Amino acid sequence: MNTNLLAVLKVKIMSNGEEVLNDAAVMGQFLAEQCAEEPKPEVLALIVCLAAGYHKELRAAFETERARVKQTLAMRLHSDEGLDLALCNATLDLLCAALFGEGVVPETPPVTGLADAEKEIKRLKNIIAERDKELMTETQKAAQSSENIEKIKKTAAKRKGWLIVVALALGGVWIFGMTKNDELQAAKNELYLNSTQIGALTKNYENSKKVWVMNVTDMKVGNATQNNQWITKPGVSLKASDVRYLKPVFIYSSPITSWMTFYVKIIEPSGNIVSGAESPAGFSYSTGFQVKQGKTLSFDPNGFGSSSGGSYSSGTYTIELWCEGFCLYSGEVTLN
Repeated sequence: MNTNLLAVLKVKIMSNGEEVLNDAAVMGQFLAEQCAEEPKPEVLALIVCLAAGYHKELRAAFETERARVKQTLAMRLHSDEGLDLALCNATLDLLCAALFGEGVVPETPPVTGLADAEKEIKRLKNIIAERDKELMTETQKAAQSSENIEKIKKTAAKRKGWLIVVALALGGVWIFGMTKNDELQAAKNELYLNSTQIGALTKNYENSKKVWVMNVTDMKVGNATQNNQWITKPGVSLKASDVRYLKPVFIYSSPITSWMTFYVKIIEPSGNIVSGAESPAGFSYSTGFQVKQGKTLSFDPNGFGSSSGGSYSSGTYTIELWCEGFCLYSGEVTLN
């Protein structure tokens, strides 16, 4: 378990409450800033778990069922996202440790405040640095023997686990064993075989960072014409029969300026998605927008409806803003 990542997550929960885990965009930005030096696949796996609401399922489970639920979620994460199963299990262990204190290393002193947490994070980083040095030393030793590396490459497909079987044809004798050199080479070979998967995880992590550049905090909805002229300004009570184009305005903050493509999903009270012939699959419409650096900025995508009206009936609608596969914001508007 990544104790450094665990300490950072526990500090966030202690400072903002457990509800902060429900905001994937906020947690993504926070983890990107605070855990920049941590292994990217571990950070990405944690963000995916939070975005999928795994923490809610763990919290809702009875204590006697928690182990089974945790195993089920790990298998789901492995199946749905294609992540390494060991990484999935470690991520769910980390979540349980943050939520319930399960699986915490006994030698780790309790964190009692932000100052103590910062000291603990520094201590854990030093431990990790020392372990990285040890791993580097072992890897360098393994690399010195080019002959053994070639042998490992040739037998990699046949070797499963740590047991090497050497068959001697004469007499039908089987010798089981492994030298220190073999052990080091097998470890290096395992890293080599996993490099493709780690590369894919890193690419996914880099793509998901695009979502963190925009933190949407509020939404207001108005009634507009086809040319985006306001009929009823955002925030004013709306009557379903008067609505032509339902047009949301999102309030956001961003540390950078970047062009991004967004998808808007308008969900009827019945649960169906409001869509048209040109709507993207699973959404009402899409739009491009130049996100600007700053705080408390506004983003008003095109509205959705018809110039003659009649697209909406009375009730409470849900409007969601999506980007790069993540839901940045979800809010409701009631049409009288």
